[in-house]
Amino acid sequence: MKNKSITSTFFNTNLIVITCNMLLNKTLFKIETSFLASFLFLISSQKFSQIYNLNYLYKFTHTKTLRI
Repeated sequence: MKNKSITSTFFNTNLIVITCNMLLNKTLFKIETSFLASFLFLISSQKFSQIYNLNYLYKFTHTKTLRI
């Protein structure tokens, strides 16, 4: 009887550890995905600002007047 209770306790502990690992992996995957997304956004915005001079674009869009 004692061996059976030890086995069931061990099984329950393993189940809890496996569940915690799955939740942790899911959380880490979300964190890695968000880091990757923010990194790609920063790289793309940096490339955009290198290709198009943002000061020039700002002056062009804000000083252009509409003539009819």
